[in-house]
Amino acid sequence: MNNNNNNLEIFKFISPFSNDRLSSFDNNDLKQFLLLLEKYYLEMRNVLGIDKNITFGMELEFIYASFEPINRNLKLINDSWYVKEEIIYDDGGEIATPPLNDSSKNWYDFATACDIAKCYSNYANKCGGHIHIGSQIFEDNSNYWLNFILFWATYEHIAFRFGYGELLTGRHQLLEYAFPVKDILNNAYILHSNKNSFLKDIIKSINYGRNQAINFQNVKTPIINNDKNFEENNTIEFRFFNGTYDSIIWQNNVLFAVKMLEYAKSSRFDLELVCSRNDGLFWKKFDLASYNKIYLRQALELADLIYTNNLDKIYFLRQYFKSFEIGSEYGMLAKPFTRKKINN
Repeated sequence: MNNNNNNLEIFKFISPFSNDRLSSFDNNDLKQFLLLLEKYYLEMRNVLGIDKNITFGMELEFIYASFEPINRNLKLINDSWYVKEEIIYDDGGEIATPPLNDSSKNWYDFATACDIAKCYSNYANKCGGHIHIGSQIFEDNSNYWLNFILFWATYEHIAFRFGYGELLTGRHQLLEYAFPVKDILNNAYILHSNKNSFLKDIIKSINYGRNQAINFQNVKTPIINNDKNFEENNTIEFRFFNGTYDSIIWQNNVLFAVKMLEYAKSSRFDLELVCSRNDGLFWKKFDLASYNKIYLRQALELADLIYTNNLDKIYFLRQYFKSFEIGSEYGMLAKPFTRKKINN
C-alpha cells in the first residue's frame, strides 16, 4: 500500500487550506471523510504556524536509560540539551528542552533527540510527555483564564483520548501523576465567572498540586507580557499526555495545547456553545474508562472550535480517532497513524 498516495486522497475531498465546519457534515459526507481520514498518516511538519511569541518546552521521559551515550549524542545537536535522572522510574531519564518557539531548526533538533533517546532507553509510552506553554499567552486577562477553565472542563474527556497518542489508554501511573481536573475547573468557573475575581484567586482555586492533568503551580502573577522579557519557568504545564519517542505526535500535542489556549483568548470563543455543551455534561460522571471511548460529534465540535484550517483538524482527529478502537487495559497500542517522510 502506498501511504503517500493515500495521503493525497483526503485533499481531493476537502482542501487542507480551507476551514470546513466538519461537525455540520451530513451523514454521507461524514462517512466519506472518516474513511479517508483512516487512510491518512501524519507526517512531521517543518513548522506549525504558531506565533513566535508563544514559547513552549517539552519533557521527554523514558525508562532504562543509558545516560552517557544519550548526553554524548545530544551535544552534537545542541549544547544546551542533556538528559537528567527521572527518579520515579527504574533507571528513568528525561530530556527537558529549554523554552522553544516554532521553527524548523527546533523541530529538527527535537526529532533527533527523540531518535537518540529511542536508541539508548526504553518504554517512553509508559511515562509522561509533559508540555509547558509560557503563561504570557494569557497576559493578566482573567477572562482568558476563565474561558480556558470552562473549555477544559467541557472537553477534558476528548483531550485525554487524544493525549494517549500511540496508545489506546492512559499510562499506568496517569491518575497518580496527572489526575483529571474536570470537576475542579467546573467548580472554579462557577465560583468566579460572575464576579470580578483577581487572577491570583482564580489560579489558587484551580491549583491542587503539580500532579494534575494541567499543573498551574508554575503560574506566577502578575504575568509579564513582554515577548523579549518573558519570565522563565512561568508556565502552564500539560501533564496528561502519554510519553512517546514519536516526534510527530509530540508536534501534534504541542499544537493542540497552543490552539486551545489561543482559542480561549480569541474573539471567536463561542461562550454560548461551550456553556451549552458543558451544561449537557455537568451531571455526567466521567471515570477514566469513559475517557477511553470515542465521542464522535464532540470531537468534531472541538476541532471546529479551536482549529482554523482543515489540515490541523485532520491531524487532531486522526490522533483522536486512531483506528476507532477502544482500549480497556493499560499500554494497549493503537494501530500506527504516523510515518516518517521518505526522501527520494
